[in-house]
Amino acid sequence: MTSKYEPTATDWIETVSGKHFPFLDPQSDDIDIKDIAFSLANQCRFNGHVPFFSVAEHSVAVAARLPAHLQLAGLLHDAAEAYVSDIPSPVKRYLPDYKVIENKIQAAVNAKFGIDSYDAAVKDADAKAVSNEAYYLIKSKGKDWSPVFFTPEPKYQPRCLNPMDSFKLFMTWYTDLTTEKTAATSLIERGFQMP
Repeated sequence: MTSKYEPTATDWIETVSGKHFPFLDPQSDDIDIKDIAFSLANQCRFNGHVPFFSVAEHSVAVAARLPAHLQLAGLLHDAAEAYVSDIPSPVKRYLPDYKVIENKIQAAVNAKFGIDSYDAAVKDADAKAVSNEAYYLIKSKGKDWSPVFFTPEPKYQPRCLNPMDSFKLFMTWYTDLTTEKTAATSLIERGFQMP
């Protein structure tokens, strides 16, 4: 008998680039940054219960809160969701099989880009971003979610970009983080704003 996680010939999804992505057994060579950016730019956070706010824009908000050496990890911390979708955290904890698949994909992303998206600073920046986004986008402002409530950060107020602008923002950050540029031309040095 085979393990329920052993891949079969039909266990793949087709990405926007046309790749057949083997979600049960992903390898770093299967990962494509444009597939990630496109998918995350088209997924609305908070299960769609807010004005459109993409996972890609959230990812930039996480990266912007981090020191330079962790910004790529922050940008790609939710990259697995490009292949298995963004599922709300309260639901996700009841889906252990999903978590296994998501972790395998994120491990392949981490290997591909030489990052540690599980770094404590990345997790902290993610928590701050979620709290800030909830404050600006959710009716309760996130006050019902946790005994800890963060002060809103106007610098990182969600802009609710459309999918194409979210894609461009994400790819600009990715290019800035992976290409040598002078500090004067770096988007990151200019802050959270789109070019």
